[in-house]
Amino acid sequence: MEWLQDWALVIGAGITLLAVLVALGIGIASILHTQSMQKRERKERLLDKIVEWVTDIQKASLEVDIPASTSKEQMIAREANTLLRYVSTFVRNSYIKAIVNEAFKDELKQDVENMTNAFTAFLFLKGKSFGMKNPRGAFRGKSIKIIEEVEKRLQEKALQELLDEYAEEKSKCANILLTKVGNIIANL
Repeated sequence: MEWLQDWALVIGAGITLLAVLVALGIGIASILHTQSMQKRERKERLLDKIVEWVTDIQKASLEVDIPASTSKEQMIAREANTLLRYVSTFVRNSYIKAIVNEAFKDELKQDVENMTNAFTAFLFLKGKSFGMKNPRGAFRGKSIKIIEEVEKRLQEKALQELLDEYAEEKSKCANILLTKVGNIIANL
């Protein structure tokens, strides 16, 4: 009879151990699932920031036609306001590049680089089109190389023609980037 009690204790201990292991397994699975969800949500937030940046670049590009009767002061104010929209978006270029380098290096790095290059060239040409004396002075670092290339191209093409070309390039880059971001979101 004593052996039956011993076996009952062993079976009871085995069941308890099994229950602990199941609970531990469920706890680990829950932690892993939570971490996975947090990583996914973080990536979604970062992708949203990229989409917002691209959208802001596109919005800033929308020009309002100014009637011929508009005063010179109103035109200057419009141009300054437009450049301010561009510059505030341009300042985020480095932030977006940092996001991409951290979380989406392989998928988006080249597309973000193409977008920032086209936007830099466009912004420089837009400043020139508004008659800024030294729009180049606002750029630093790698942007200077882009500006130098654009200045060389200005010797071959008219300002408006080149501005239109970079506006189209900027839109093309935006569409490619938004498509890739959408694909990444769909596959998260």
